[in-house]
Amino acid sequence: YRLGLCCREGRGTPRDSLAAERWLQEAANHGYADTLVDASIRCFNEKDYEQAARLAQAAADLGSTDAMALLGAFYFDGTGVVRDLEQGFLWCERSAREGNRVGQNQLAGAYEYGKGTEKDDSKAFCWYQKAAEQGEVRAMVHLASFYKTGRGTEENPEAAFQWYERAAQKGNASAQVSVGICYFYGRGVEEDIGQAIQWYEKARAQGSADAICNLGWLFAEGKKVPKDTERALALFREAADKGFPRGKYSLGRCLFEGIGVEKDEEAGLTLIREAAGKYQRAREYLEKKGLQ
Repeated sequence: YRLGLCCREGRGTPRDSLAAERWLQEAANHGYADTLVDASIRCFNEKDYEQAARLAQAAADLGSTDAMALLGAFYFDGTGVVRDLEQGFLWCERSAREGNRVGQNQLAGAYEYGKGTEKDDSKAFCWYQKAAEQGEVRAMVHLASFYKTGRGTEENPEAAFQWYERAAQKGNASAQVSVGICYFYGRGVEEDIGQAIQWYEKARAQGSADAICNLGWLFAEGKKVPKDTERALALFREAADKGFPRGKYSLGRCLFEGIGVEKDEEAGLTLIREAAGKYQRAREYLEKKGLQ
């Protein structure tokens, strides 16, 4: 690898691009690029970001598509390098076009949010689909969302449910919540409250605030299940104790309105105000009540 660099850069020897390519390919053939990628990730975890970026660059130069995707992420975030959205896009695109599912997912995100390129929902959808079909769980969740809302493609609740379910079965908590919602409302699948609760519970076991609060409101309102305010309050307290803004808002509302508990407007208002900094629904509730 080092000999290849010397030939490419003319260090201690005349520049020789053919010899450089031959030696770099030889290093790649012996798995050196994979070793560099592993070392880059280790440096990143140890917060040695500049070294992580240097190692990712070295591995990318050897043709590692994993390294290209990693380097693209570093450029997007300014991790160990000067933030450069265009460079981030180019490295992700190179990785994606060579079939790397992580690179494909990142390229889709670049098109979705306009990072280093113009926003393009149809291209975002296309690359999310490619990554999802290769088993990239994060891409599955994004793809489901695009089908759900009709972004970059026609709205398709059934396809949305199917991709949420695939991601959920692989353990993605966000997707598990979405599957629960689909079953609860009958979106893209036949309504099944029992299945909704089961999927919420799976996500709850992973610490999902949305799952905990969805379960809480399900029992607080008694829609489609017997009303159980005691269980609802326990769930809201669980979410609030974990510091989740939605949990604080939900528990605060119960206290403020006396839902299943003795009314305590002061304590309830305190929790809702704490949540308002990060949870829009809490802000809207305060505005509606004239309590900003």
